[in-house]
Parts: sequence; structure tokens; C-alpha cells
Amino acid sequence: MSSPPFKIRPARIRDLPRITTVCLAGLPDDPTFDFLWRYAHEYPDDNYFFWLQRFKDDLYDPKKTFLVAVESADRHKDEESGEPRETIVAFAVWERNDTASHIPHLISQLVRKEFTRRDGDVKRTAAFLEVMDKVHAKYWEKKYAQNYHLELLATHPDYRRRGAGTLLSQWGIDQGLAAGIDIGVEASPMGFRLYSQLGFTLEETLMVEVEGDDAKLKVKVMVYDKSKESLKA
Repeated sequence: MSSPPFKIRPARIRDLPRITTVCLAGLPDDPTFDFLWRYAHEYPDDNYFFWLQRFKDDLYDPKKTFLVAVESADRHKDEESGEPRETIVAFAVWERNDTASHIPHLISQLVRKEFTRRDGDVKRTAAFLEVMDKVHAKYWEKKYAQNYHLELLATHPDYRRRGAGTLLSQWGIDQGLAAGIDIGVEASPMGFRLYSQLGFTLEETLMVEVEGDDAKLKVKVMVYDKSKESLKA
């Protein structure tokens, strides 16, 4: 029996540059990225820098589990560890919610006070965050207060449709089912099909809009249908 093409493990601090590279290779295909970071092509250094700071926050947030999917090259060994050299091909950030308290991104807050970000659209970002805050309060703090919430998932384009995204998504589904709690995600247009195939159902569709701006963004709130598990049993 052949071994699976990828394995997942917790992210480490030294993984963050590669994770950021995967993010910036994978997310621009998604309408959400274009909507928020419309000036990323003009300020690529800003885009890389602020994503890197965001990932540092995620790595040290006690409510979150930061995972990577890696491909091992058995013929090439790491000089320090002697282990097969790995290539990070995808990553996911899962949030475990069991209280109404929300831990702020402290590193990002400090960085924003020090530096002016030029790659994003300020009004669109503000409108998006307002919608996402409402979603978090309504679903992940109240209606489904005990949950595993998939905050972010990205796969490098060279490794798409090979199972890495499914593997990372299934981790959170398995954790939620084992704990007897709900599993949720806000699906982007790119991710909606994957999550539907995995067993998530649409709860609500919201629209992010800015007055005087023709661009709009759909946010689809999805929750895993646990009733399907009883049918499998």
C-alpha cells in the first residue's frame, strides 16, 4: 500500500516564511483576496510583511491550531535533523471556540500602530471586518458556541486537487466530532465546493459592500452537517 502523498503536522516558527509564500501564491486566485488587497501588486512587500505578522499571531494564539500539509522528499535529508526534507504545500488555521471571549491579534495591533499598510483597500477591509465580526458573534459565540472554526485554508497552486486541503479540513471535522461540538467555516467562492463535498451545509450568505464602490463580496457561512455521520454508522 502506498503512503499518502502528504502528512499534516503543527506549524513551527521557522515555517512562517514558507507559509506566507504559499499564502501569497494561493490566495490571489480567490475573489476575497482581490477584494481586500487590491493594491497588493503595487506593494508586494507590504502584503508579505503583514501576512507574516498575522501568521505569528495565529501561531501563538492559544485558541488556534496552526497546521501545515507537507510533502517529504525521502532522497534529500535535512542537514540538522537528518529527517527527509519537507516542502510545505498547504496550511490551515483552526480556531477552537468555547467562550464568548475573543483574543485580539496583539502583534498585528502593534505593527499597525507602527506601520501604514498600503496594499489593502481601507474601506473594503473595514466593511469586511464588520461583517466577519457579526458572523463570529452570531454563529461562533452564540448559535454554535462550542465549535471548531476553520479560519483560513490555502494550498499552493502547484499542489491543488491532490488532497492537501481535504486533509487539513478533515482534521478539524474529526476534532469537532470527537469532542461532540459543531464545525464551521466562512466559505470563499473558491472554497464553497470543497466544503460542500466534505459535508458542510450553507447557513447564510452575506454581502460585503461599500457605499460608492461597485465591487461586492459574498461570504457564505457554513456548518458541518453532523447528521450525516449517523447515516454512516
